[in-house]
Amino acid sequence: MQSSGVYKVNVADKPPKRHRKLKRFIIFLLFVALCIAAYIYIIEHLKVKTTIHQSKAVVTKINTAPKTKHYIEPDFTVDLPASFVTAAAQPSYRDYVWQYTADGNSEELVIYEDSIPQNIGLNRVVIVSSSDNRIVASSGEVSDNCSQYTIPNGTRYGEFGMLAKWQGVEFICDLSNTERDVVGTSSTDGINTVKVTDDAAISHKFFFVLTNTDFSNADYSPLFTALQSFAMN
Repeated sequence: MQSSGVYKVNVADKPPKRHRKLKRFIIFLLFVALCIAAYIYIIEHLKVKTTIHQSKAVVTKINTAPKTKHYIEPDFTVDLPASFVTAAAQPSYRDYVWQYTADGNSEELVIYEDSIPQNIGLNRVVIVSSSDNRIVASSGEVSDNCSQYTIPNGTRYGEFGMLAKWQGVEFICDLSNTERDVVGTSSTDGINTVKVTDDAAISHKFFFVLTNTDFSNADYSPLFTALQSFAMN
């Protein structure tokens, strides 16, 4: 008997169509998973490893204290800004004079000892007191210009100025030269006077006066430097 020429496939040898789709889907999922894993691996290994370190703070120390020079006088010692130099004393008094000059402006610090002048009027005052062999600036403040709180027709102090009072302490206010900048010391010991006792229990009187020609930018630190460092021998 002749064959019809038709090749017949045994369906039992071919996997069902549903199984083939499932197999292809699983292979596709595996492929995607491998791609994702490969992508993550590459990204992680190519990523730049950066470590951030907190830098130490830069600390700048600012020394506001001026350079000073130490002076040893017969009865006391005192420090003054190094820019000040010794100047000639006045023959009428026992005084010690230092001056500073720069850029057309000048400052002069005078320390009177025992022979206290009665003709020096001030524009501003620093109230002081004594403690052992030293001088203390009671409030550490310089008063306003005394023309702001002194009565022009008040009590005259001789012919040199008006009697003024600041923080309960009297001094001489120079109302005839209100544009000057002269600051001095006064205390309850007396006008323009503070009494300081040395190591031998001997008392001396002192009067500090700072004159500044730069009215627009007054610097009173030389006076406070002198007061804070002053000590009887």
